[in-house]
Amino acid sequence: MSASPFIAHLSLESSVGAELTQTRIRLLEAIAATGSISQAAKRVPLSYKAAWDAVDQINNLSAQPLVARSTGVAVAAAPG
Repeated sequence: MSASPFIAHLSLESSVGAELTQTRIRLLEAIAATGSISQAAKRVPLSYKAAWDAVDQINNLSAQPLVARSTGVAVAAAPG
C-alpha cells in the first residue's frame, strides 16, 4: 500500500468571508520574488487590477502594510 501525500491549504476567514486565500498568498510570494505587482499578477495569474485590489485588502487587514508601494516597484515586507 503506497502512502498518499497530504496537501494543505491555508485560508484566513472573517465573518465577512475569506480574507487571505491561497491565491493571495501566492500573490504575496510572487511580489516578494519579482518586486513587481504587474509581474506577480502574471505569475498567479490575476489581472493587474485584481492584484492591486487584493494588495489593498491585505494591507488593510494588517496592523502594518505587508506590501509597501513605491513608484514602479512593490516590495513585500516581512512581518516584524
